Amino acid sequence: MASSIDLFNLSGKLALTTGSSQDIGFAMARGLAAAGTRVVVNGRDTARLQQIRAELQTPGIGVSAAAFLAPDASSVFNGHILYVDGDGWINSIV
Repeated sequence: MASSIDLFNLSGKLALTTGSSQDIGFAMARGLAAAGTRVVVNGRDTARLQQIRAELQTPGIGVSAAAFLAPDASSVFNGHILYVDGDGWINSIV
């Protein structure tokens, strides 16, 4: 029987996980990375995001950090939520 990770393989996809510097957002980022997703961790604390990026980084899985307030309309209009420089187009937002 296939594991749930196999059933929901997200290899090669890019996900922005909002609020990923703590609690549920961090758990989601960790789960997505385990499923093969390239992850962009997001929050307001740049130093904490860099710690999380280092913790989640594994060979073959890209993890980057983007510090901005996701509900901020200027972030949306600047394209930060749809495209992350150096990573590409976001496939999903959590």
